[in-house]
Amino acid sequence: MSIIELYKSAFYLNNSYTGLDRLKLLLLHAFVFCFPFDLFYTNIILITYMLIGLLDFKNLNFKALNVKTIALQGFFWLSIAGYAYCSQRHEAGLYLERQLMIFLVPLVFTTTLNIKFSQIESLLFTLAGSCVISLLYLFTNVALNILENFESFSLSVAFSGAFFNHYFTTPIGIHAGYFSMYCVISVCVLAKGIISSGHFLSNTIRGGMILILGLGIFFLASRNSTISLVIILLIVLPFFISKQNRLNYIAISAISVFIVGLSIYFTPFLNERFSSQLISDIKPLSNGSEINYNIIEPRIERWKCAWHAIQQSPLFGYGTGDEVAVLQNEYNARGMVISSLYALNAHNTYLSVLIKHGFVGLLAFLLLMVLYSSWAIKTKQFVYIAFLIVLWIGFYTENILDTNKGILFFAVLNTLLSKTNLQDVPEFSRKNSPG
Repeated sequence: MSIIELYKSAFYLNNSYTGLDRLKLLLLHAFVFCFPFDLFYTNIILITYMLIGLLDFKNLNFKALNVKTIALQGFFWLSIAGYAYCSQRHEAGLYLERQLMIFLVPLVFTTTLNIKFSQIESLLFTLAGSCVISLLYLFTNVALNILENFESFSLSVAFSGAFFNHYFTTPIGIHAGYFSMYCVISVCVLAKGIISSGHFLSNTIRGGMILILGLGIFFLASRNSTISLVIILLIVLPFFISKQNRLNYIAISAISVFIVGLSIYFTPFLNERFSSQLISDIKPLSNGSEINYNIIEPRIERWKCAWHAIQQSPLFGYGTGDEVAVLQNEYNARGMVISSLYALNAHNTYLSVLIKHGFVGLLAFLLLMVLYSSWAIKTKQFVYIAFLIVLWIGFYTENILDTNKGILFFAVLNTLLSKTNLQDVPEFSRKNSPG
């Protein structure tokens, strides 16, 4: 399917769609397009969408709400349960306010629009387009900075980190880690589009977009996202490619990964980030001595603090909103001044859930993730599987569900991708089924 046909199919697939339905779908596209930008825009668009839905109250489909909707809201309900016994009520209230998106998105999307697979595909392509446009803006900003400082510019300074990671994304004000997750999913969406479409021009455009996204991921320098993308492209995607093309794809992908690896090796900032900085993050401090790679204490030291706190309240944890307060006590006891000063969380979603909700809560959390994974595998959705891989790996070093951008990423994509079934996806899952 060409890109134009994709959007035509999305807006005119259902003959019963009214002008209001198409307006709501258009707002959803605007909502997804604004993902990389300030939260103000996504909030305004979502509120507008909800108001239009309320104006069309008689057509709200409350019958579509079921146990699956509650499951999609599961992490929010877990936080509600933790509020009952927390001690930091104010922090818990702010946390629930952020996580309200996990409650609202499944509720609103389910009742206001009978969305089909091709419409979800078009929304995902809009996200990819937004990421590409954002990256082009960021590359332009880098080029302008180089031109403005051309006389004093040197490659050694540039490759030392001046244009990578958070420095790269500063102009649009988004955390490099979260933007890189958007870019990884965008690559997966476009790769899926190339495999399932025979339209040369559209696939050429998709290929060009993938190159821009790949370069963007290189500059974003997110270890989680890079590892996730390698696993997805080398291990998962081959199962969705026909047998006659699979070996060629694996060979080309392996060569591409090798070239990227060489680029990382010969780029000082990336070499350090993927080697010494990575080791320092997971290597405990020896006899209280500092590792001089970073100002902030290694992640593993915060993980040790988290684990010690968990042991004091292992069953149900301390409650929603108590994580930072509990960890600050541990930081102070261990002389971890920087972590305490910046009130850093555990930077590990699994440990974060243990602190808030104990092993009972972690079991519920993992069961929900396994449930979502079973939906993705059952429907043979490559993008959904890729999305969950990004989460499973990202949870290891980030509190993804504590931040607005992470919550937005999870709530919207998990809801949209879970709304398809096997009958909805004949073009990709049936023609290119694993085997």
